[in-house]
Amino acid sequence: MLASLPNRKKPVAIKILKKENIKLKERYETEVKVMKLAWKCPFLCNIHAAFQTQLHAFIVMEYASGGSLQDLLNNRGYLDMDSVLYYAAEMVCGLQFLHSEGIIHR
Repeated sequence: MLASLPNRKKPVAIKILKKENIKLKERYETEVKVMKLAWKCPFLCNIHAAFQTQLHAFIVMEYASGGSLQDLLNNRGYLDMDSVLYYAAEMVCGLQFLHSEGIIHR
């Protein structure tokens, strides 16, 4: 969900998770912990806030206006080698940062 905050000029994204089972609750808590480290890395989205209700968990984060890599592929059909190398390098930098913090992405 796209939203705006009164104290921010740029829009934010709000990720909404239904708290149907304990695994989802654990995933939310892990994701929030990891995202709190993101401010140290320019290759990861920053978190602005996280909160919960009885039924849902919310993560308010930086909005990436360029869309996802899947969106890019859907629009272009393919990526040239320079683009592949560029996006792969950005992903590797993000993963490298997470690994340096003791976090392994699966």
